[in-house]
Amino acid sequence: MNRLSLLLAWRYLWGAKTKRSINTVMIIAFIGIAIGACALTLTVAIMQGFEHVTHEQLQSIHAQIIIRAYGNPINMQTLAPVLQEEFPEIAAFAPSALQQVFIKNDTNDEMSALVGIKGIDPAKEAQVTKLEQKLNRLPDGTHATLTDLLSKNSIIIGEKLADSLGLKRGDNVTLFY
Repeated sequence: MNRLSLLLAWRYLWGAKTKRSINTVMIIAFIGIAIGACALTLTVAIMQGFEHVTHEQLQSIHAQIIIRAYGNPINMQTLAPVLQEEFPEIAAFAPSALQQVFIKNDTNDEMSALVGIKGIDPAKEAQVTKLEQKLNRLPDGTHATLTDLLSKNSIIIGEKLADSLGLKRGDNVTLFY
């Protein structure tokens, strides 16, 4: 079947010796289609790689599925057995709470940063995200676990937010919510 298609295409492209202009237009059109197909293939390959990298970056700080209930909080004691029974393919889940707060550096009176704060269960969060792997090393060169870092009323702040607020490791902040 491929030979028949090739034969017909060859005769159509090169068979019209009497009408040279039609033959030239057909060759240019086929070359244009081939270049367009190559460009689309290249674009799809690049976008697939971009999608993979973006997914990896977002998955490191967010879980695959997020269930939210607007209004009343989710009752995890009731929901956990249902998730385990109905969806056995779910490997792990972690409860969290999200709230917007104002954050203020205790060394100055400026209160200009409105941020989202996420309350997590550190032991369960390590099972669903790669947040623990993203944390910087401690001053002694070791990695701390989320449980160690989130003890004694501590919070974890990103580098850019800490820079914009003028915060260093161990500084005190006040949260207004």
